[in-house]
Amino acid sequence: MKKIDGVTSNRRHRYHNIHNLCYEIAGYILPRLRQFKESTDGFPHTLTETIWYIYLDEMIWGFQYVVDIDKIEDELLDLWYDGHITSREYLEIEEEAMDRLDLSLELFSRFYLNLAY
Repeated sequence: MKKIDGVTSNRRHRYHNIHNLCYEIAGYILPRLRQFKESTDGFPHTLTETIWYIYLDEMIWGFQYVVDIDKIEDELLDLWYDGHITSREYLEIEEEAMDRLDLSLELFSRFYLNLAY
């Protein structure tokens, strides 16, 4: 605990999840985005309904990937260590996942204001 101007601050406790904020934010958004997809019946006027649901699935994939990234990376490394994939394949798989993640987060950003009932 730290005293600042006579006020005791327990910053370590208050911000215990700040070290991986992207994970915390993804964990917050993911179930809400899934619920939104299940309960919405509208879509942006610039898209078709089919494309909108494909975009929502892609956004959900991205946030799920962030939540599971440690487990996914561990499994991928195990495949490489055990000789099931080459270094080149490992890097290609990782690059493809990062490209897909970039796309999903770009879609989330682009359609953020359309995430309303």
